[in-house]
Amino acid sequence: MKQGDKIRITAVSYTNTIPFIFGLNYFPGMAGSTELTLLPPAMCAEAWISGDADIALVPVGAMDDRDLDLMCCEWCIGAENAVESVLLLSHEPVDQLSTIFLDTESRTSVLMTSILCKHHWHISPELKPLTVQHGYKTEPHTGMVLIGDKTFGLASEYPYVVDLASAWQQMTGLPAVFACWLTRERVPLASRMMINEALAWGVAHIPDAVSALLNSQLNDNEAIRYLTQCISFRLGEQQKEAIHTFFALRNTL
Repeated sequence: MKQGDKIRITAVSYTNTIPFIFGLNYFPGMAGSTELTLLPPAMCAEAWISGDADIALVPVGAMDDRDLDLMCCEWCIGAENAVESVLLLSHEPVDQLSTIFLDTESRTSVLMTSILCKHHWHISPELKPLTVQHGYKTEPHTGMVLIGDKTFGLASEYPYVVDLASAWQQMTGLPAVFACWLTRERVPLASRMMINEALAWGVAHIPDAVSALLNSQLNDNEAIRYLTQCISFRLGEQQKEAIHTFFALRNTL
């Protein structure tokens, strides 16, 4: 990169990314150094693959082993408990489902559903992409996986709700990891370090981030609870092991 070039950053446009966005926008020293674009997870992956982003929050489902060396910081979007925003919704138990419609905004949840069907629930439903025409309603013996802010408030409308992060944890004993930060090798080390600090600063100021940026049907207290109790931001050794496990299980599909 040339001196003075802005670093093009692509991040996810969900409530779970608010702390990161807050850090990138308001951390001292960040002003004017980056160009931030917010997109659904699948489009973040497209921006990364096409080269339109220097740093991107990329769904784990769109990554491969080569990307592990490009993880640029200590932060991710994950869950160590129920995540409450990656849900399988239905009117029957999961073992009675013949079809599951999949939210295609993230490759991670699509693959995680396939992995759980094969290795945890031991079922073979037909997996289909969820389209606008389906709305958020299911027919008998049909389930629906939804992710992100569109899940807020929907769980109460279904008698059977499976939290995919919880199911993954039950199966593997590891946290769920949905997306990681990747960086191009051309991004200077000093810039990577500054961005890592900005992300850490945002995570340390979640109430301020919510007050400044919240734009969902959650109120401030609900959003703070979600971001502090449901989302795990630290990319530690267990999270890295979970990514390797995800890759290995993906290869069995």
